[in-house]
Amino acid sequence: MHFNRCEVEIIIFLEINRTNQEEIRLKSIHDLNTTAGSYEEDLEFDFTQDLDWNYFWIFCGLVGAVILSVIVTILGFFKFSMTIGVNIHDAMFSSLVRSPVKFFDENPSGTPSILNF
Repeated sequence: MHFNRCEVEIIIFLEINRTNQEEIRLKSIHDLNTTAGSYEEDLEFDFTQDLDWNYFWIFCGLVGAVILSVIVTILGFFKFSMTIGVNIHDAMFSSLVRSPVKFFDENPSGTPSILNF
């Protein structure tokens, strides 16, 4: 068989291209096998082995402190509000009891005249 120069160059180019493609395919298969192997090794790794539990307990302590401070704040606000409410109620009731009877005679209940200044 006799090939001219152009045909030979095309044959060489195709052979080089086929070889490069084969090398790329083999490299990608090798990379997949390598990656799969390291992935399996990662799955078998015990993550608790290198974990520093001090950070976990510090975090739990901080969260507990925040929860405790919120509860103390809520209870303090409740006690403060109840004390103020009881004091205001007692002051209004004592003012009402000490008021003269004449006020109630002049302003019968059910009339809004006390609200009109």
